[in-house]
Amino acid sequence: MDKEWPKRYHSGVKSCIQQDKFEYYLKSFSNTYWLRPMTAIWRAIEAAYFDFESIYLNNQEKEWVDLGVGDGIFTSVATGLRLPKNFDAYWWLKENWETNLDLEGRPDLFDSVPTKKFSSIKNKNFKLNSKVKIKTPWALGIDHKSNLLLKAKVLGTFKSLREATFNDPDRLFDKNEIFDLCFSNSLYWSKNPSSVLNKIRLHVNESSNPSLLLSLQLPNFAKYRQGVINDFGQMGDFFDRGRKEHYQSVYEAEKWLKILNESGFEVIENYFMANKNLVHSIEWMDNRELYPYFAKMRSKLKYRDQMKIKLEISDYIQKLGTECFKSGVFDADMETSSYLLIKARAI
Repeated sequence: MDKEWPKRYHSGVKSCIQQDKFEYYLKSFSNTYWLRPMTAIWRAIEAAYFDFESIYLNNQEKEWVDLGVGDGIFTSVATGLRLPKNFDAYWWLKENWETNLDLEGRPDLFDSVPTKKFSSIKNKNFKLNSKVKIKTPWALGIDHKSNLLLKAKVLGTFKSLREATFNDPDRLFDKNEIFDLCFSNSLYWSKNPSSVLNKIRLHVNESSNPSLLLSLQLPNFAKYRQGVINDFGQMGDFFDRGRKEHYQSVYEAEKWLKILNESGFEVIENYFMANKNLVHSIEWMDNRELYPYFAKMRSKLKYRDQMKIKLEISDYIQKLGTECFKSGVFDADMETSSYLLIKARAI
């Protein structure tokens, strides 16, 4: 008999996420992603839901892997790294703007090489929401982009970093590696997620609960983006900025459940996040097409003025996020959601 969704099914933010925890993470992410307000809010929701703090405190063994780590900022902040106020995801643009950023959209902003200024950050002050100081549990971060791994390295979050791709699962892990937790928010970039999950299953601790955390994009979001591209031709491609290339395996929630079961995982809790109508509106509001120019303009200001404006925007994002949280506008269900967050264990 096919597995069913677990009893701990959530379709609304307030039903599964504490507001104070959401606001705690939003304070950090609004500082880091101040030029993209909704990105900061999404990341805060994900961090509060996955609750790495509770997983850390409830498990004595802590060898974790981030599969698709990118620049490492999300995982680092979600695990308690407190970055300086003058740190954000955009500041290296001042030196690398002309040489590393294609204004037509390729490579993406986040692919640019870290500058000396970015690399000077050596902050290893991990402190969880409960004020508990910790040592990083992240044994390994894996990504297919070397430039992003260079950025992740300077954060001090990961004991080791490895360049590998979803589409070659046999190279993801070494033969004898076993992890207590695997996290990925980009598994849908894989052409064959089943093969990746089968490989993960061989390298996670069977006693861990949870042993797998996933953030998955659902067709409601992908269809919208694809519709824009199809309906508006060249303008749609400009709007998309090459993101469609990443959507290799965007499935309905029921198919993900089946894939996970067949790969040896049981979903113990899930959360349907972000109503498609809200997401469609946000996509046009979130400055993805404009924030590189905003960053360039910011770089022309004196440092004191930069920080003043940034902190004002960060404060606004925190207020916006709190009001969104309280109003329930992030609520969704299986039919209307754009993202699916999953906690699973090996079986």
